[in-house]
Amino acid sequence: MSAVGAKLAARLAKGEEQAFAELYDEYGGRLYAYLLSRTRRADAAENLLQTVMLRVVRYRRKLRSIDNLRAWLFTLARNETRRQHGKTGLPESAAVDPLLLAAPPDQETEDGEALRRAVARLSPEHHEVISLKTWQRLTFSEIGEVLGISRNTAASRYRDALQDLRGKLQGAEGSNE
Repeated sequence: MSAVGAKLAARLAKGEEQAFAELYDEYGGRLYAYLLSRTRRADAAENLLQTVMLRVVRYRRKLRSIDNLRAWLFTLARNETRRQHGKTGLPESAAVDPLLLAAPPDQETEDGEALRRAVARLSPEHHEVISLKTWQRLTFSEIGEVLGISRNTAASRYRDALQDLRGKLQGAEGSNE
């Protein structure tokens, strides 16, 4: 764990209120984006984020034994999503908005639109690994920890997801000609 992450985890374990505010400032937005990509609904992502933060408070003493705070937080988020919405983490009645799910909104070009559509059509497994690596900037070791797989399997899934994404984008180009 980074020195900053270790210090923050130690402060959280002691119950420092300011540490919880810093945790939320540092990870709240990224956790929300990840939860939104898992649930596909803003209201569900907001509720889950609150639940995750409450779990951090509840299990704060456990932070003394956590090696990687960031990976632990994303694991909590993933587990809570699965707990509330079943194995896939996706609510059955989710109104899928590919623009919410896919690429960051700063891609306002025709290529960005194609990318959003292609990412929205990825399998949940591929979408999750793309989200964790590309938008949440987790390492393959952290992704492996979050998903309960090895670092090598995480890297392999990421490569497979990129290959799948390339195929979808090439297919989209071919259909536009």
